[in-house]
Amino acid sequence: MKPPNRALASALCVVLLTACGTDGPPTPSEPEEALHISSVAPVAGPAGTQVTLQGTGFGESGLVRLGGAPVEPDAWSQGEVTLTVPDGAPPAWQSLTLEPDSGGEATAGFFVGHPFEGEPAELQAFLSGVGPGAHVLLPGGDLSQNGLELVLDRVHLHGHPGGTRLGTRPGGVTVVTGHGGSTGLSDLALDASYLGFRSAEAELLASTPDSPTAVVLTALSYTGSTFGPQAGSDPGPIDRLVLEDSRLVVTATTRLTAIADVTLRRTEVAAHEVQVADPLAVLIDGSSVVGHALVDVRASEGLAVTGSTLRADDGNVFVWATGDRSAAPPAPGRLVVQASVVEALSQQPGARGAARWSSTPGAPPSSSAATSASRQRETSTWSPRETATSPSQATASRPESVGTTAPS
Repeated sequence: MKPPNRALASALCVVLLTACGTDGPPTPSEPEEALHISSVAPVAGPAGTQVTLQGTGFGESGLVRLGGAPVEPDAWSQGEVTLTVPDGAPPAWQSLTLEPDSGGEATAGFFVGHPFEGEPAELQAFLSGVGPGAHVLLPGGDLSQNGLELVLDRVHLHGHPGGTRLGTRPGGVTVVTGHGGSTGLSDLALDASYLGFRSAEAELLASTPDSPTAVVLTALSYTGSTFGPQAGSDPGPIDRLVLEDSRLVVTATTRLTAIADVTLRRTEVAAHEVQVADPLAVLIDGSSVVGHALVDVRASEGLAVTGSTLRADDGNVFVWATGDRSAAPPAPGRLVVQASVVEALSQQPGARGAARWSSTPGAPPSSSAATSASRQRETSTWSPRETATSPSQATASRPESVGTTAPS
C-alpha cells in the first residue's frame, strides 16, 4: 500500500482549521475614561452667564444641577458641557453637578454673583453699580482701600477661597440700614478702624420704606477699634444680627444691636467692652465673649447661652432677660444658661468683679458674691439643670443653682 502524502495531509489540516473559523485571542476594548471635571470657566457670574465645563467621561447626554436645581444644558459632548446660569439661581457658592445618562456624577463649585476684578480703589463704584441684593466675589490676596470708607448697602461681600484681606485703615466699613434687605461679609479678613451701622440717608428713606435690615457675618475675621453703631449716629433699624464662625478683636467697644435677635454661633468676640443691646432674643452658642472691663448681655424676651464662655477680665458681667415691663402684670423673660461659664475677674489685689443675672422684669441683676483673694478674681460657674423653674422662681440668686429660668 502506498504511504500517505504527508504534504497533502498538512494542507488539508490548514484548510479544515480555516473553515472552522478559528481566530486568535480577542483584542481588549479600550477602557472607558473616568468621569471628571477638570475646569469650569468662568468660575463666577450672575444669571445669564454661559459656563463651560471641560473634563472626561461626560458621555453623550445627561443632567446638570446648580445648587441642587436642574439646569437645561446648552450643549453636551464627551469632554465639554455648556450651560447658562438661570434666573433665580441661589446666590454665592453653589455645587455644579454633572449626572451623565451613562451613570455617575461629578461636582465642582460655581459662584452665582458678580466677580470683582478691578483695582481696589474701584470697589465702591463697582458695588454701587451691581445694586441691592447682589453677591460679590472678591479676588484673592490683599485688597487695600488706602484709608477710604467702604459703604455696604444691601450687598454681600465674599472672600476668595484662596484668602482675601480687605484693609481700610484709617477708614472703615459702614453698613447702611433702614430700607430692608440684607448685608453680609463672608470668608474674609477685615482690618479697619471701624465696622459700623448707619441709618440710610433721608433722601433714600423718602423713596424706600423704612424697614429693618439684616446683617449676616460668616467666617469673618475682623480687627479694628470699634464694632457697632458709629458714635453720634443713628444705627437705623437692624432686624437681625448674625455672626457665625467669626472672630472679632476690637480695642474699644463692641456693641451688638438688633430689633429681633442677635445670634452668635461658634464665634469669638474680644473687646474692651462688649454690649448686646436689648433685642427680643439673644442666642450665644459655642462661642466666647470676653470684655476687658464689661460684658453686658440683655434681651427682652429670651436669652440663651449654651456651651459658651462669658468673661470680663477686669470688670463685671451682666446677663439679663429683662421681660416685658409694659405688660400687666409684667412678663418675665426667659433665661437659659447651659454647659457654660460666666466669669467676672479682677486684676487688682482685693478688688471684686461681679457676675450678675436676672429674668425678672425691671429688677436689677442678682450678684454672685464669691471672691478669691489668692487668685484676685471672682468666678461664677453656672451648672445646668434639666428642668426650668416657674415664673415665681425666675430670678436667680445663687450661681450654682442657675440652669434655666422660664415662664411656664
